[in-house]
Amino acid sequence: MSDSGYTTLSKYKSEFTPKVFSLENSNNLCYLNSLIQSLLSCSSFNEYLLADPGENYAENRIVSEYLKLYQKYLYSETEDFQGLRVGNAFSILRELIKTRQNSGSGYYLSFSNQEDIHEGLTLILDSIGEGVDKLFHTRYQCEIKCLGCKKITHPGEKGYEEPPEIVIDLMVENLRFKKKPLITKKRIEKHIGRIIQAPRDYKCDCGKKNIYDVEAGVIENNIIQVYSLVRISEVIILLFKKYEKNKRQIYFPPLLEFETNVGNLKYEIVSQVEHSGNTSGGHYTARCLRKKPPRYFDLRKEKSQKILDNYEKKLENLSGLLEETSDPKKIKRLQSLKEEYENKLENIKDSIKTDEHAKFDTNGVFLFDDSRVKFLPKGFEPTPETYMVFYHLT
Repeated sequence: MSDSGYTTLSKYKSEFTPKVFSLENSNNLCYLNSLIQSLLSCSSFNEYLLADPGENYAENRIVSEYLKLYQKYLYSETEDFQGLRVGNAFSILRELIKTRQNSGSGYYLSFSNQEDIHEGLTLILDSIGEGVDKLFHTRYQCEIKCLGCKKITHPGEKGYEEPPEIVIDLMVENLRFKKKPLITKKRIEKHIGRIIQAPRDYKCDCGKKNIYDVEAGVIENNIIQVYSLVRISEVIILLFKKYEKNKRQIYFPPLLEFETNVGNLKYEIVSQVEHSGNTSGGHYTARCLRKKPPRYFDLRKEKSQKILDNYEKKLENLSGLLEETSDPKKIKRLQSLKEEYENKLENIKDSIKTDEHAKFDTNGVFLFDDSRVKFLPKGFEPTPETYMVFYHLT
């Protein structure tokens, strides 16, 4: 990749991400809530909108409503977030729909139906206008190779770049990795750097073209289309299983790295969107990197200690009951209950130990499920429900 534009790339800055807060879900808005939480975790997006670099974003109602939500919770000092800080992203959707209707576009999201989060991202960036979408763009140069006559064709004029991609779809038809699934960090990075596809409608001057046997699921590969990465931006979004019916465990690395003329660019995860259900509907949640609330772990420890004390009292009572009874059935039942309480006691102690190690980290991963928020000690991890993963330059 060339070094064009890399000196201006903005790295992840936690000071441009808001504190933890939840979002109300009215009228099937889980996709919107998960999307907004993900964008809020992309610090360069927030930083760019706040700077208003001459693109008239101050007059854009979508940006205005987004920044209202962002700034409301940027400096909040609430010590705990459970049920105390609940926002609403509906106004962003309202302005998005108005903007697209006023522009004459027949394509906009619904007020009340479940929508696709990928489509929502595309429409929001498109409706904000030129400039902000470059934060998410990856650019490729394309060449078409005929495996028969060896002719190489370049679409457009010399130096032509393909229209930028907002997301990188890991489920696209890919010849090189057809028998090598993308299950390692190196393969995913290599795929992003060089995507190979089989064009269905291209025919070489020599007469060669790709022949598809749909029933047998076989492709006679005569033409390949190679997309070579020439520029990557602040945020990389990987898309999984958009059209896949059967969910299966997928893989994504915690870190992506790319060599450029100005050095090694590293990207770490800031959001992981998950979708449960099928292509007809379901539910979206988002795991996002955020600053931890003040005294959050102290409050968790206090809560855990109360539960711990409660189980210790229960175990003490059970021990007394076991000493008093000689009934074998009752003894068996009490011992089983005692074992259950002991296991719960150990789990709580382990949780307290985990928190003790994590409390010194400024940032943490939180699960945003509309109005419910939960801290995730394990952070980001691949699951069968993973739909999109947002990486940010660090």
